[in-house]
Amino acid sequence: QQIGSVEFKTHRAVVCVVGEGLSGAPRITAAVFDSIKNIPVSLISQGVSSSNLTFVVDQEHVKWVVTRLHERFFESRRESVQETTSLELHSVAQSIF
Repeated sequence: QQIGSVEFKTHRAVVCVVGEGLSGAPRITAAVFDSIKNIPVSLISQGVSSSNLTFVVDQEHVKWVVTRLHERFFESRRESVQETTSLELHSVAQSIF
């Protein structure tokens, strides 16, 4: 009995946003996806770690995504980011396949 199927997609990139207390900061998660709202995201994962938010985008968009996240969280001084002083965000992008 077949339970399901697997679809393999190439040219994807994993983007990981890391910050202490990230899972308890819904405004930060919302800001992440607001920053890249024009880019299709094919997977979102926030595992058991409270400091990690991972998502997958097309590889062609990864540089733009990382640039936008850096602009939003490191170069901008928005009030919502200043309120979360204990949260340090780092983004890492890794191309897969």
